[in-house]
Amino acid sequence: MTLKLYDQKRIALEREEILFVVQEASFGALTEPAGTDAVYPIGPVSFKQEYAKRDNKEVHNSRGKRRPITGRLPHGKFTVPLYVKPSGTAGTAPVPSKLLDGLFCNPHVSRAADTVQAVPAPTATTFEPGTPANFAAGQPVLVQIGTHYELRKILQVAGGVITVDSAFSAAPAGGAIIPAAVGYAFADNELSYSIWRKEGHSVIVYAGCAVDDITGYKITGNDDVSATFGGGYQREIKCGTDELAADVASAISVTVTVQDGRKFDIGARFNLSDGTNTETKLIVTNKALNAGAGPTNPYLTDLTVTRGTGAQAWTAANGIDAYPWLPVDVNSGVIVQGRNGLCEINGVATDILSLELGLKNNINWHEDEVTSTGTPWVASFALAKMRDITAKIQVYFRQRHLGLFEDAHQGTAEEIRHAAYETDVDGNPLPGTVIYTALPQLEFKTPDIADKETERVLNIDSLPYESSAMNDELTMWFL
Repeated sequence: MTLKLYDQKRIALEREEILFVVQEASFGALTEPAGTDAVYPIGPVSFKQEYAKRDNKEVHNSRGKRRPITGRLPHGKFTVPLYVKPSGTAGTAPVPSKLLDGLFCNPHVSRAADTVQAVPAPTATTFEPGTPANFAAGQPVLVQIGTHYELRKILQVAGGVITVDSAFSAAPAGGAIIPAAVGYAFADNELSYSIWRKEGHSVIVYAGCAVDDITGYKITGNDDVSATFGGGYQREIKCGTDELAADVASAISVTVTVQDGRKFDIGARFNLSDGTNTETKLIVTNKALNAGAGPTNPYLTDLTVTRGTGAQAWTAANGIDAYPWLPVDVNSGVIVQGRNGLCEINGVATDILSLELGLKNNINWHEDEVTSTGTPWVASFALAKMRDITAKIQVYFRQRHLGLFEDAHQGTAEEIRHAAYETDVDGNPLPGTVIYTALPQLEFKTPDIADKETERVLNIDSLPYESSAMNDELTMWFL
């Protein structure tokens, strides 16, 4: 016996939630995902959008309020907490790659795998790759040294030769592997996404999503690397689970009658199934109350659809399930623990308790114009304001850290570079698992001395800023 999906009392469960994030060709152009676009929340997800409601201010001889006035539909807001997961394969984008693209307002770049050349002879601090033009000063690089890999910062690329910031444990051999990498840097591209959200029996699509901020990106010695992505969106398209109220006998029929048409917005994708046969991905293009709607079935609705895959094969009978379409999700990526890795302040290895980053793009939503489109939602957004970036580190208050107070008072230019990764048995980074974060220039605020059980710690806030090259306050690499 096949379990029937349609059950008006069925409760959506937390464990059934999945999200798919896919880039749109233009703002608000609903775009279908693939299974590899899946991401998995690690906490409460929030999407909310509602019409502006205003009080009716007409004076009348009563103390009761009259029916409110419905105004515009402002942009919605969302937050999604996720692990920040490298793919596990060097050169393949991390699992939240679309959200990171949106956060940096710039599609990520890929740096191809390479090898160390035998001539000129490599040294402990210099080597020549096969394609020097793919590398630049300030970027991180993984290099094979014997049977393991070592991570360094590129100081310069001159005459095809790369110089790194500190010596390898040995000179790399000719032919040593330089794994591929994926990088994120700022630009001003107005990228938008369709986010598909499965909640048990229903799928809600949020079109025109723009990533405005990241919060809670905190790397600590006793937790996994995660963050909460937030932003706004243009509109919602809902699709629920229902049942047919009439046979769909013709393969060319464009009308499907369901019991409750409120569950299906225009643009919704759904499947039909009798447990043996399935028609996949019918698309709702219009809807209207069925002529037979009445007191006992007030929401009986005719859906005008574009027929889906499998429409020729069978007759969809009255009473069978109509349920949301989604691709089969593909889970991938590596969860990285914060205890493995390194942190450098001004090139000096520094033990830290945590690094916490925040970023806000300060997006402007255009929702005040009078338009003739007939749609209530916002038509566009703009990257008009300066972004805000915050960086905070926490360290044990050791003797050498007292000088950080003077650095803060003098406005000394600082640099923070941090890497988190999974390791081999000897503690060396594994390619495909490295998350590398760089803040090339910032000023510390005055450190705050605080308690951590019986030890003293310093909480150090900072103000990252760009160089003369601009848009370089923060970069991220996955190696």
